[in-house]
Amino acid sequence: MGITSFLEYLQYQKRYSSHTLTAYRTDLEAFSQFLETEYQLSSEWDQVNHQMIRYWIVRLSEEGLTSKSINRKLSCLKSFFRFLVKEGNITSNPMQKVMAPKQSRKLLRVITEEETSYLLDDIPFPDDERGRQEKMIVSTLYNTGMRLSELINLRVGDVQVQNQYIRVLGKRNKERFIPVSGTFEQELKEY
Repeated sequence: MGITSFLEYLQYQKRYSSHTLTAYRTDLEAFSQFLETEYQLSSEWDQVNHQMIRYWIVRLSEEGLTSKSINRKLSCLKSFFRFLVKEGNITSNPMQKVMAPKQSRKLLRVITEEETSYLLDDIPFPDDERGRQEKMIVSTLYNTGMRLSELINLRVGDVQVQNQYIRVLGKRNKERFIPVSGTFEQELKEY
């Protein structure tokens, strides 16, 4: 029992899409080829250990694959070995000792001082309620550093101009208070 049985299980029992099945087949065949080339193993899944899988990760990385692509392949292997254990083909899952590479997170692009100045001073907002609202949105984001989702969920009662703070409910419902003062405090009062 091996790759074919696993793919049939995914197709008929789990109802995976044809694209997923193709990707899994490609990944498993590549891993199988690696085992055959490096360790002269061909479908002896019970002899695969975590060091072999780690070496495969190193090789994939050397080939230029991103950690995101490697993690997708490891997800496939994890499912495959879990299936083999469940079916009684192997006694232990070598993937349990394998850590997936950390994915690099994209850093947010920070706007420059000139871009900020342009947004706040040079863009002609319409002189109506909507224009004032849009300018206040830009000013609030800039002056408080709050996330857009936090601004969207802001309620009138959260803005305490007289106490010089804005109450924000952030990620994981964590409450925080953002101080307001100076020009921004005046803008809030006028708005």
